[in-house]
Amino acid sequence: MLLLTLSMFWIGSGDIPPYFVGFVQERTLFSREEPIRMAIRLGNQSESPLKARKFPDLFGNLTLKRGEEVFHPVPEAKSSDLYKRLPALEINAHRDFRMDLRKIFSQLNEPGEYQLFYADPIATNQSLAFKIVDQPNPNLDEPFVLHTSMGDITIKLSPKDAPNHCRNFALLVQEGFYKDMIFHRVVRGQIIQTGDPLGTGAGGSGFPLMLEDSPFLRHKAYNVGMARAQDRDSASSQFYILAQDIPELNNYYTVFASVIQGQEVVDAISMVGTTGPNGNPPEKPFEDVKLINIEQLAPAP
Repeated sequence: MLLLTLSMFWIGSGDIPPYFVGFVQERTLFSREEPIRMAIRLGNQSESPLKARKFPDLFGNLTLKRGEEVFHPVPEAKSSDLYKRLPALEINAHRDFRMDLRKIFSQLNEPGEYQLFYADPIATNQSLAFKIVDQPNPNLDEPFVLHTSMGDITIKLSPKDAPNHCRNFALLVQEGFYKDMIFHRVVRGQIIQTGDPLGTGAGGSGFPLMLEDSPFLRHKAYNVGMARAQDRDSASSQFYILAQDIPELNNYYTVFASVIQGQEVVDAISMVGTTGPNGNPPEKPFEDVKLINIEQLAPAP
């Protein structure tokens, strides 16, 4: 999971602080219409049960920033309300307090890029970045068409089994993110990959989301998965389409869609000449294969 645990120092006796605090976030890109759901995790790492009277003021230690502006929780947000049914945390136990940040910070009705901070005498500053795009909730039911320089590929999302990845992808399409890109990586006869604005494999949207592993979405030919870095929860915008079954990727990457038209285009792109696995950069096509843009088909009348 996308868990950001705060770096800590302990100003009392001993080397280990009695608790830790972290942000648990499934995704970090939101529409202007939906709740900003996240969780704050409080964990006991002392050698005895942690009583509620020693819990930190979670809301009181939160701040929100948008550029140079700094915001604080609304007065109605009281940490004591979170702890009413939690008299103590047992040894090695933790509790996730789930919330809608829109109800904690009134300023989140405005689109923009935000950073959420937590700090107290034990936990040092740590932030979580997220973005609210000026778009309505996306339609996840209608297909999307990838217009490439070698033909069109039509894909259908699987929101039931990968809801966060589907919503993330659809929001990026609505924002016009997927324009004038290239397929920067092609593993011959196996995988074609795009979605990097830099065209190098090192770029992304900057707003990651958690891995979603479903037994109903496997790495079969013509399925679509979300690429990521070493961190399993680092996917953001890069995606790949399989030209053959690659079951060894199951459980490590999220499949979120499938090709319903244009399989021959996937095959053709997967067979272009590349620098190969030992090239610099590796597996980059000699001639650019372009992702011109992605558009969603209109609902049938």
